[in-house]
Amino acid sequence: MNLGPQPTVDPAAPSAVEVHLLDRTMTLNGLELEVEPVRFLRSQQTFQDLDHLSAQIGKDAQQARQVLLSQVVG
Repeated sequence: MNLGPQPTVDPAAPSAVEVHLLDRTMTLNGLELEVEPVRFLRSQQTFQDLDHLSAQIGKDAQQARQVLLSQVVG
């Protein structure tokens, strides 16, 4: 989840809330979604381009999967 500015995509844009649904495809247009943060993964960064941002999101998603799995197993 990202809550705040989007420095790589559009630094001038207003703050936004972005949530990545792991291993799910859902259409939520017009619907409410309740999100429960589990663990902080990293501080916000500015990337040199969208490819680098996308690569980091992939790493973040993998780390999030590991955190969630440890919650289920632990």
